[in-house]
Amino acid sequence: MYTVLDELGNSIRAASWEEVHEKGLLHEVVAAFVFRDKSCQELLIQRRSLQMKQDPGKWNHSVGGHVTQGETVSDAIRREMQEELFGRTYFPNILFERITSFFQEDMPGNKEKLTLFRVIYPGPFCPDKKELDGLPVWVSLNFLLSDIEKNPDLYTVSFVNSIREYKNGLS
Repeated sequence: MYTVLDELGNSIRAASWEEVHEKGLLHEVVAAFVFRDKSCQELLIQRRSLQMKQDPGKWNHSVGGHVTQGETVSDAIRREMQEELFGRTYFPNILFERITSFFQEDMPGNKEKLTLFRVIYPGPFCPDKKELDGLPVWVSLNFLLSDIEKNPDLYTVSFVNSIREYKNGLS
């Protein structure tokens, strides 16, 4: 179950994945940009599994997902990171830096409040094959910014929105 939010981002009730997406109810999601080192010049991105309901096969955040009912955004990003990048093997001591939150509609009727985190962690990773198509890859942030402008359809709308929010925060 997910928490439904009002237009100010306040919790008002719970709803299922199907209900929030079918009825266009505002709900909360999290994402993280994992950088290889403090220079923040190389970003880890993942290609969504071809079995995913939303945006199969598109490049996406290092980590991301929905906040479940009763979870904080900090709890949710740790859970998503565990599920997607570390599996059941281990979970390193990682510092999550909250960057920004913004409202988006990444596809018609999908209304979200996204909280974006930054993580510095060079690896290793043990990704979940159900969530990802292949291994996550390191890419130059400059290359990524250029490629998104040239080939936006290769990336999820949510990822493109997050990159723009991140880039605007650097300006």
